Amino acid sequence: DARYRLDSVLGVGGMGTVYKGYHLRMEREVAVKILAPHYSQNPQMIRRFKREGLVISKLSHPNIVTVFDYGESSEGLYLVMEYLQGLTLREFLDDRDRVAPSVIVGLIKQVVGALEHSHAVGIIHRDIKPANIFLMPNGDDVYSVKLLDFGVAKLKVPGDEHTMTQVSGVLGTPKYMAPEQARTAEVNMSVDLYSVGIILYEMLAGRVPFDGDHPLGILMDHQNKPVPSLDLSVDLKSHVGALPQIAFQCLEKKPRHRYESAGRLLEALQDWTDEPASVLFFGASPASESGGHSSSQNQQPRTRWSLVFSILAIAFISGALWFQSTNKGQSETENDSLKARKAPRMVEVKSTPSAKVIRLSDNKMLGVTPLQTPVDESERLSLQEQGFAPLEVILNESTPPVINFVLKKIDGQRNSVTRPQQRQKIERVRSSELEKNRLIKPKPQSDSKSSVGDSQFKEDVSENPLEFE
Repeated sequence: DARYRLDSVLGVGGMGTVYKGYHLRMEREVAVKILAPHYSQNPQMIRRFKREGLVISKLSHPNIVTVFDYGESSEGLYLVMEYLQGLTLREFLDDRDRVAPSVIVGLIKQVVGALEHSHAVGIIHRDIKPANIFLMPNGDDVYSVKLLDFGVAKLKVPGDEHTMTQVSGVLGTPKYMAPEQARTAEVNMSVDLYSVGIILYEMLAGRVPFDGDHPLGILMDHQNKPVPSLDLSVDLKSHVGALPQIAFQCLEKKPRHRYESAGRLLEALQDWTDEPASVLFFGASPASESGGHSSSQNQQPRTRWSLVFSILAIAFISGALWFQSTNKGQSETENDSLKARKAPRMVEVKSTPSAKVIRLSDNKMLGVTPLQTPVDESERLSLQEQGFAPLEVILNESTPPVINFVLKKIDGQRNSVTRPQQRQKIERVRSSELEKNRLIKPKPQSDSKSSVGDSQFKEDVSENPLEFE
């Protein structure tokens, strides 16, 4: 295309090459993404490439990369996008041992804001991960976020289902995929919130909750294993506030237990403070004392009648007040008794060690220890931690005011000798079950090498989206 000049390579990935370019007529720097030649005859990859341009063209948000043009030339299919300078969140996290909670909230809020906009127009990203989040520095630990790569996005706009959503198989990156993404292609906006929860967990813990050498094993872990508790340092615990609770609610296995929308998640992040979320007022708060102004005026009555009238007035007022208090005493006592009966008793729930997830009888997360919960009816609380014996308690009126779950490791002496064999057996069972049920069948990926240079739109080979039939 004569309108664009290609200056240098920004990155090479599985789908193609991204160049730093220049729009000759508009005199502005741009990024040009060209589909790899070996995909020029692949209908599925062509459809995915076109989808990215179509999807982003429907979006207009400061935290989503802008597409200026789409077309085909002698070089192949291409997308023209805004040129960004900075680094991906993947590079940002790899370069740091720890990220301040306030920085985490600032970044995640921008990502969720972008998702709120895309969900509002019926677009599910389906591949939220650090490699697809671009950061542009604005100062010390202040960054503007751009959400990239809508190539596997799903449109839920009426009229677009046939051309844009009928993509066979499962798309996403195993480390950041919601459990339902591996089971069905019919997913909703909640899968993006699950991926945000994974990123939030990773930024707090320094690792993803589920990892391994085999993508299928990671997918099975997302579906079947509880999310490991966060092992936070004492210093970090005092500054994270409610971030662990927010992350764990995003990571609920069942979509209906997560935040009902990106907007709700954004509200929780906007309300965040670095005060410890588990510090609740226990018992009555100190009563505030207010003092009234008093003055003593030693006024002498001018006449004896003035003194008499004053005594009579005081006696009349005192009698009226006594009658009113006597008449209402019984009803006030009954009201106070009723309020006392309605107020639920609070129970403090702890664990040793702390920062463990407590769940209700329907497996919905109650919170992270230590926490407080009302006892207004019988409810079962449980704590299940991998490697420890499961614990549970029934809350009722006889429950003591403080409950402490003391975790005990499961005796592994018998299993320690055969652990490698058990691990191999588990992998064999997983593979055979997946093959028998034809749940997902991996399609081989072509290898590609990343070039040295800017990181904009450079695909993370270790986290490339997998496609399954």
